[in-house]
Amino acid sequence: MPDQAQAQACFVKAAQLCNALVLVNTNAFCVMQSAELILWMYAFQYYSYPAALFGTMLFGSGASGYLQYRQRMRLVTLLTKRQLVPVLHKKFVRALLAKQLVPGDVIVVQKGRAACDMVLLRGRCLLEESMLSGEV
Repeated sequence: MPDQAQAQACFVKAAQLCNALVLVNTNAFCVMQSAELILWMYAFQYYSYPAALFGTMLFGSGASGYLQYRQRMRLVTLLTKRQLVPVLHKKFVRALLAKQLVPGDVIVVQKGRAACDMVLLRGRCLLEESMLSGEV
């Protein structure tokens, strides 16, 4: 039976750029919009406007796919980094690897990135939640 530290391990598969682009371009909206543009081009012999829309759609979905890929790679880098965390244990501070933390550990938060989810007991902090919410 795995111990508590192994049970909380988070595995994220490294993304590939071509997979991210395919996922973005194969959603229902992109497929329907592409079909409508092809219909305009061939049924009405109207090429310039649908071609411009199709190019804009490809540029936008390509940028979106690249940003998803970049965020995924940042997450993989963050999770695979060996990060030491100061933990308060019996009135002494000792260093543990971030993946060895278990619920209930009291950590000393230093300036920089936090290695885990936590509850702030004392003091103030400013959080950047863009990696959690997906904002860019």
